[in-house]
Amino acid sequence: MLFNVTYSKTRYLMKTGKFLSSIFVVTILLGLQSCTNKLIKSNQYRLNSAIIDQTEEIQNFINTHDTTYLPAGTYIITQIKISSNKTILTDGFVTKLKQLPSPVGTPVMLVMGENIKIDSISVEGSIETDQGEWSHGLAIMSKTKTTKNVEIKGLHAKNIRGDGLYIGTLDALSNCKNIIANNIEVENCLRNGVSVVTGENIYINNVIVKGAGLFGIDIEGDPPKIPLRNITVSDVVGPCIGIIGGGEVASNITFKNVKANGIFAGSKPAYQHKVNSGVVVRNASSVTFENLDIQNFEKFAIDFVFERTDKINEKITIKNLTIKDVSLKENIYNAYILTTGVKYFSIDTLNAEIGNGKSLFLGNDAKIESDEQTVDIKNAVTNGGYFARYTKILGDNLTLINCEYCFQKLHKGSTIKNSKLSGIVINSLSTDTHFFNTTVKFSKSKFENCQKQFETNVKELKE
Repeated sequence: MLFNVTYSKTRYLMKTGKFLSSIFVVTILLGLQSCTNKLIKSNQYRLNSAIIDQTEEIQNFINTHDTTYLPAGTYIITQIKISSNKTILTDGFVTKLKQLPSPVGTPVMLVMGENIKIDSISVEGSIETDQGEWSHGLAIMSKTKTTKNVEIKGLHAKNIRGDGLYIGTLDALSNCKNIIANNIEVENCLRNGVSVVTGENIYINNVIVKGAGLFGIDIEGDPPKIPLRNITVSDVVGPCIGIIGGGEVASNITFKNVKANGIFAGSKPAYQHKVNSGVVVRNASSVTFENLDIQNFEKFAIDFVFERTDKINEKITIKNLTIKDVSLKENIYNAYILTTGVKYFSIDTLNAEIGNGKSLFLGNDAKIESDEQTVDIKNAVTNGGYFARYTKILGDNLTLINCEYCFQKLHKGSTIKNSKLSGIVINSLSTDTHFFNTTVKFSKSKFENCQKQFETNVKELKE
């Protein structure tokens, strides 16, 4: 087809004196196509249907070729290992590795080394029959030496007795760097759809997780003292998200275009633990979400966790947050976002429907005089419930509709400006809250045992 298209222009090219150059271009292109075909044929592994377990044949072929072409088909294997300077070509997701029942901790594909490229491929594990939780779909691992410069063009992982995609180390001496993984789809994995436990400069794009026993995506440091930073994940659909530092703080983590939905949680068989919140953040700093939609979780939309050995979460930013149908199961918190484990948290643009008796933001009394548990929020629209309790709010352009309590016992230094508030009780027991250029509409009382009055330029409307 390429030759015909070029040949049809021959008369024009002859008139313009470009005929010879066009023939030269055609010759080069056809030569390249011929070379590519020869390369694929000379590096093609041919499926031997007479052999049930093809692990040894495929592995020997990969070991002796820099480039291996696996055409469409299902290959029955135990595990395939990919080492440095290897390229795996496929026919896309119709090239499939199906794992036989295997020993505990046997990933379908194990990638270790540097300068590795893998075309789109499907893998299927043995979640029902295998044991343990470490038989991942595709594991990118380091041991002694850093694994780096790895590109995965696409991965479909199904029935995995571990994580769909796993990036981590086997020791405390090495790391994974410069990893790109695109077009990841995971269906029914025992633990996490995607795990990154050690790594720097990791880019994961276009992820769909349907059925994960723990997290959809888990950025969680292990072992301690190995960096976990500069990680970007974009275009995600799946269950809960985890960002959890280990011995070192997880830092410079970015998520873009995330739809976290509890309907995708759970595996068959079920994992021994369950995450009931949309996003869990612990021991993390400089975390950014751009376009985050959270729906259908039993507990929190966002849970900021803090333990004694942790550094408090800080510099957390969300741009465009939507929350719907969370805190579905009654608990002692009845809150959407738990702020007790965060120092500073900013939101630009929020939409939320808040259930009766539920709080959008909930902190505690212990930090009432400090700058911790600070929520800097602008451009928010909410309906119902409590907007904020026991936390510090720096609010700008808030539209709070039909609140049971707009604010209750806010921390010292809270300010609300350029906002419209309506509800039953506007402010309760907040000792140092300032309102500027704000319209309020209330049905019960403007203040309930509140010591601080409204500041200047406030319109007070009573039903």
